[in-house]
Amino acid sequence: NPATEELIPYCEIIEVGALKVDPRTLTVLDTFDCKAAMAHPDRMEPMARKVNGYNEKDWENAPTLRQALALYNSWAENGIFWGDTPSFDFTLLEIAWSTFGMEHPVHRKPRSVQDYVNGILVAKGYPEIPGSFGGEMAKFFGVAEPTVHRAINGARQAYEVYLAARNLLLEE
Repeated sequence: NPATEELIPYCEIIEVGALKVDPRTLTVLDTFDCKAAMAHPDRMEPMARKVNGYNEKDWENAPTLRQALALYNSWAENGIFWGDTPSFDFTLLEIAWSTFGMEHPVHRKPRSVQDYVNGILVAKGYPEIPGSFGGEMAKFFGVAEPTVHRAINGARQAYEVYLAARNLLLEE
């Protein structure tokens, strides 16, 4: 559709990964991990292929992004979107939902794990940890860095950092 083609970002969503967590117990109830076929595989930079562990075999039977989002929307209905960098991740999802004429399945205001964690650090007398979520913040809490940056790995890492920060908050 030429009218919406301009909305599609240069870098594509190639997978969606999420955890469904009980808000009371913070236990993982379910996981969502779905690859999405690229419309423009020629756009993927070599470094992005390496970081994401992309190989054609793993994606050969992947659904289209529209199909992957339909599955995610059904799975995530009425959830709250927490993310490492929701201004980036959620914006790409919003563009995709808009492009495909889909409704948001989650509450409209995404939550930032990074902001939550930095708020706890400051409240406990530690300095904020700037920059991207992985790396320094994960190191601070002793959370392992995934060997491959996959969506589900990022969701699990954000969850582990969230739990570690919450435990720090609850310490006397």
